[in-house]
Amino acid sequence: MPCPPPSAELQKLLAPYAWKNRVVLICAPASSAELKEQRRLFANAKDGLAERDLIVLERAGERFEVRLYGKDGGEKAQRKEPFPAEDLFGLIDQMPMRRQEMRREEIRRTKP
Repeated sequence: MPCPPPSAELQKLLAPYAWKNRVVLICAPASSAELKEQRRLFANAKDGLAERDLIVLERAGERFEVRLYGKDGGEKAQRKEPFPAEDLFGLIDQMPMRRQEMRREEIRRTKP
């Protein structure tokens, strides 16, 4: 099966996360050095992944690729090399939905 999958399969893959989670889809050969590096980068950023409602999915692919899908299911970013968590977070934190989430969280924290 190709990675990323064709449109209908991709929609099926992302459907359980719609409007609840952002999804990072990693396509790579199992023995890929880039895959190992991506796993290491994300292992060191678990709190940030959780804070941004990120789900990481891995699928076998012929070459390394990382894609970010928003809560709306739309593709937001694509990389052919490991995606540093800080770069990913910076991109997400600029998105309108994420900015609303941050404002709501700030209001919750400051309420007496």
